[in-house]
Amino acid sequence: MTPRGEKYIGTMNKDENGYECERWESNNQDSLSDQENYCRNPDGDKSPWCYTTDPNQQWAYCKIPAC
Repeated sequence: MTPRGEKYIGTMNKDENGYECERWESNNQDSLSDQENYCRNPDGDKSPWCYTTDPNQQWAYCKIPAC
């Protein structure tokens, strides 16, 4: 994995707080629609993230274990 996880293609689908990730296309991210609800880093942020089901925040980083 790259330092910020830009190329992460694993199947982690929970945010750092344990909430399940939402599907990418449910948040108008059509370019990531084939990524289901997996953590990704499409914008080069500090680490992979996802739109979360946490009612108190829209998105959150994911804890991706190092290989």
